[in-house]
Amino acid sequence: MRALVLKKLAILVALGVAWWLGWDARGDVEQRQQADRELTAARQALASFAAEAKRLDGLALRVQEQADALAGKSQTRIVEYRTHEKLVPLPADCRIDAERLRQLAAGVADVNAAIVAAQPDRASTADRPATN
Repeated sequence: MRALVLKKLAILVALGVAWWLGWDARGDVEQRQQADRELTAARQALASFAAEAKRLDGLALRVQEQADALAGKSQTRIVEYRTHEKLVPLPADCRIDAERLRQLAAGVADVNAAIVAAQPDRASTADRPATN
């Protein structure tokens, strides 16, 4: 009889240990699933960040190109204006002659063209952020 009680007690202990290990393993599975969800979210955030960085790099390159082009044109316009200013100074009544007016209008046109090119509604679809 004593052996039977010990057998039943051993079976109960074995079932208790199995239940405890199973419960503990269940917690491990839940932790693993949570870690997998966090990893997936982190990967999506990283991919989004990389895409945004690439988009901003393209925009920065475009802005730099426009700034370089405008700087070159501006320097040319300044030289032209200063040369004309030295060759033909303003008369006493300060009226601007046709050549000086043409140079000023060309400078304004260059700046306006740079402003229009920088408008966001003219940006290509590659320059717009991706919608998630």
